[in-house]
Amino acid sequence: MLGRLGRYPSAKLLGEDPVRIAARPQRYVADVKAEVNRSIELEELKKMKSSFEEAAHDVEKTVNSEIQQTTSDLDRSCRKARTRCPSTAASTRA
Repeated sequence: MLGRLGRYPSAKLLGEDPVRIAARPQRYVADVKAEVNRSIELEELKKMKSSFEEAAHDVEKTVNSEIQQTTSDLDRSCRKARTRCPSTAASTRA
């Protein structure tokens, strides 16, 4: 019987549904594609996370710098005000 059918018996002779046998490689390819897409998306998300963290760090540095500059300017203004009005400086110390 094998000689008439060729070298290998058909899937039908083995009791397998030929459609199911053909679907296995398709499912495997689909699974591999899905895994590749997930990996790509994960890499993109990691890059976005890094970019957002860098931007947040830059904003934090800018805000801290502005706070430091404003505090310095206020301190300087207060010192000038105290030297101009000694009576005000004395009353604020008490």
